[in-house]
Amino acid sequence: MKKLRSFGAASACLFAFGLSTSTNAAVTAYAQDFEGLDALNSGVLGSSGEGFVVWGDVWDGDVGTTLLYSYGPFSAPNGDWNGFSAIVIGDGTDLLRGNQHLNIFSDYENFDQGEFGPYQCINGCTINTSVFQEQVIDSGDVDGGTWTLTFDALANPDFNIGDPASNATASAFIKTIDPNNGYVTNDIHVDTTGVLPDAWGSYSISLALSDPLLAGQLLQFGFNTTASNYENSGVFYDNICFDNAGGCPTSPVPVPAAIWLFGSGLLGLVGMARRKKAA
Repeated sequence: MKKLRSFGAASACLFAFGLSTSTNAAVTAYAQDFEGLDALNSGVLGSSGEGFVVWGDVWDGDVGTTLLYSYGPFSAPNGDWNGFSAIVIGDGTDLLRGNQHLNIFSDYENFDQGEFGPYQCINGCTINTSVFQEQVIDSGDVDGGTWTLTFDALANPDFNIGDPASNATASAFIKTIDPNNGYVTNDIHVDTTGVLPDAWGSYSISLALSDPLLAGQLLQFGFNTTASNYENSGVFYDNICFDNAGGCPTSPVPVPAAIWLFGSGLLGLVGMARRKKAA
């Protein structure tokens, strides 16, 4: 059974998923090329393996309009091709990226993807999902150091997210969340919707932990998708590195990222946690 958690308050555009799922006392580096992982192990990406968790929320309309409900966090799955995440073997585009990659995609087990789901959204509800790692910022982390997330990305060659008729989106993010007040304090996103299905691109985003108020807050980094009506949303990610000591390679194709800072303004959206099951 996947763990459920109700969703309380949301910020105007981007929101805090859940409370802390981390046992770390300080922010730590992470690097993974996925080559050494067992692609057949259903738990290898989740809490018993790499430590990724999942959060989802469902909107009647675009994200930021009318929140219907939220669900999560729970351990990120591997090999369940109906939702969220899996290790994919091979893509035939670039042997330099190895043979195994992380595939991030929407929750297709959620029947509200379609217009005839339980909520009967016109053209389907918008399913907003995130697969991420979460850590707690220690006071020793707030020293002006800059944490950088670098990664390679490729659109799923079989289910291209770049279809002009699709409204699906994909992105990578670093964010901080104040768990005591329930709002996002930093959010850096880079859009990966337009990545190519036949050529890997390299990306980099960074966040400086320089504000003393960040001590005790949550830090998350990971990948997000939005989709409705079962649109293609899969993006492959590889060579992920999250580091503050120059351990990540410099991205050859740096992508500018927008930063939103949220103060006390909340949207007060309240949803009910509910997990949809496929028939």
